[in-house]
Amino acid sequence: MFKRMRDWFRNLGNAPGDTTAATAFGATRLTLKEPAKKLVKSDRTAEDAVRYKEEARIKLDEAKVLGLLDSWKIENDVPILFVGPAWNNAEPKAKKTFLQHANTLFLDGQEGFIAFDIYDARTQRKIARWGNFEPYVD
Repeated sequence: MFKRMRDWFRNLGNAPGDTTAATAFGATRLTLKEPAKKLVKSDRTAEDAVRYKEEARIKLDEAKVLGLLDSWKIENDVPILFVGPAWNNAEPKAKKTFLQHANTLFLDGQEGFIAFDIYDARTQRKIARWGNFEPYVD
């Protein structure tokens, strides 16, 4: 009985619409609304950073051709990624790799992470957030 009560209180912070994937990563509706966080821990040289950024840009151009990426923009130092129609049918591993390349591009080739929102380009609806190297599903 105490275990059920503990689980109930733990899940109280999750909205009824939270998906199990979001809960598994510790994301709640509140964390999806938090401002973007940036954490750069990199010992890359400036030349390496430029090389990694260009590699990430090439990978994102490939994702655009495949329909995984539609576009991106940066508002108030916060990146926003718009995904294309292939997003829904892509494998989770492919999505994560794609988001890691976007993360590298947004950090100008440095190591680390930046939290950013992911929107469906057709509906303009927020569908997920990338943060702490994992996508949080909305």
